[in-house]
Amino acid sequence: MTISQGVAEVARMDLRTEGIDDGLEETIDRLQNSDIIYDSFIEKFAYALWDRITDEIGATATAFKDSEEDYSLYDLQTSITGNVQQGIKEVIPNIISFMQETILENTGEIQRKVENIIAHYSNQGINIPKPNLNIRTFDAGNINLNDILNSISEKNCF
Repeated sequence: MTISQGVAEVARMDLRTEGIDDGLEETIDRLQNSDIIYDSFIEKFAYALWDRITDEIGATATAFKDSEEDYSLYDLQTSITGNVQQGIKEVIPNIISFMQETILENTGEIQRKVENIIAHYSNQGINIPKPNLNIRTFDAGNINLNDILNSISEKNCF
């Protein structure tokens, strides 16, 4: 009896969704089995970090070059290090927004299909609350960017 009721319920759901859930499971599986969210996040975060670091280095070098004062190369290095570290501290808190943006961009098709199913059920008088993806906290841990900074400092930027 239980199995029959389950089969009947699945058939009823299939009739109600009228095929609008076609491909949903495959799309979710494809997303789960790929690195697209990770790669997209890294691209966004790395670009923001690279952009900020190069801006800081460029601005510091320009200020050093245009300065009326006599500064040593050690002063330039110290200034670049301090400004880059400050820039990194300002980019790190944006990790959550980069992650949210990445998830929204890469789950759009899934969200549309789920919204269509919900809308279809809602049209039939069944009230289904829309799921909400909200990342409230994200512990980035102690991010160590020393290797990145060392790699950048080893390149001839000037």
